[in-house]
Amino acid sequence: MTDCPLCRPEKETVLWSDARCRVILVDDPDYAGFCRVIWQQHAKEMTDLVEADRARFMAVVFAVEQVLRALMNPDKINLASLGNQVPHLHWHVIPRFA
Repeated sequence: MTDCPLCRPEKETVLWSDARCRVILVDDPDYAGFCRVIWQQHAKEMTDLVEADRARFMAVVFAVEQVLRALMNPDKINLASLGNQVPHLHWHVIPRFA
């Protein structure tokens, strides 16, 4: 999809990637450690992926959560997949502090 900002990334800080997905650090001063896990190919919903890809994608989301917990010791981790503003499959992994 040519007009999708997640299909045409610009100025991302990529922390990790493979052929299926990438993990970026979101530049948001209010949320230290905020990461986004993005599916490489354009898809809108988790059910657009075959079961093995869904499992792989969620394994990466959970791995990011685990690393953030170990590195930052947050009070809570928020996980969210909305896609209302950018309908490209991605997960927000946000460490939260009291």
